Parts: sequence; C-alpha cells; structure tokens
Amino acid sequence: MYFDSLGELLSMQGHGFYVWTAYSLGFSVLLWNFLSPVLHGRRQRAHIKRRLRRESAREHRL
Repeated sequence: MYFDSLGELLSMQGHGFYVWTAYSLGFSVLLWNFLSPVLHGRRQRAHIKRRLRRESAREHRL
C-alpha cells in the first residue's frame, strides 16, 4: 500500500484504529514475552542471594 500523507497512513481508509490496535497488542505481547523471563530471573537471583546471606549469617552464629 502507498499513502500520500501520514494522516492517510494512520487512518488507513477507516481501518487504522483496528490495524494499529492489532499492531500495538501484538507488540505488547512480544515485549511481555521478552521481559517476563528477564524480570523473573532477577527476582530469583535476588531471592537466592538473600537466602545465602541468611544461611551464612546463621552458620557464623553457631
């Protein structure tokens, strides 16, 4: 498709709302699929560090 202006590109002959909504939802899902494991890994590493610190402190008290 060829559009003469940015307004025509955004409106896409009356279908722009649906097209851009689909693109934004698709991009959001891809972004979530990328960020979710990264954030989960960070939380897991922080949890493991806290646990190791607690266990180390407990061993030093004994």
